[in-house]
Amino acid sequence: MVQGVVADALHLPIACGRLGGIVCVNFLERSIFPSLQELLEQGGLLIYETYTLDQLQLVREGRARAPSDPRYLLERGELLRLVHPLTVLDWREGYVEDEAGSRYVASVVARREALG
Repeated sequence: MVQGVVADALHLPIACGRLGGIVCVNFLERSIFPSLQELLEQGGLLIYETYTLDQLQLVREGRARAPSDPRYLLERGELLRLVHPLTVLDWREGYVEDEAGSRYVASVVARREALG
C-alpha cells in the first residue's frame, strides 16, 4: 500500500524503521539524511534527486531560473556521502535534458540493509 505524508521534513511524524520507501526530488536539507535513513525499514529504499552546483551554469546562461543559492546545491559526489551507510543500488550525476527541461542533478537509489 502506498500512503503519502505531507509534513515538515525536519519533524516527520513517523516512527523509525516504518517506511518501505522514501522519494525526495528537488529538495536539499543536508541535516535530514540521518533521519531519512532511520525511517527506512530493513530493505527500504531511498530515492533521491536534486540539483548540483553545476546548475548555476545554466542559471547564469539564462537556461534555468532556479535554484541559484549554492547552499541548496550538491557538490560533486556529495549525495553518495550523504546516503552512507545505505547500500547504493543506482547512482548518476550530471546533465539531464528531457521533457522537464535542462538541469544538472545527482540521483541515487539506496537500500537500508540492516536495522540498528
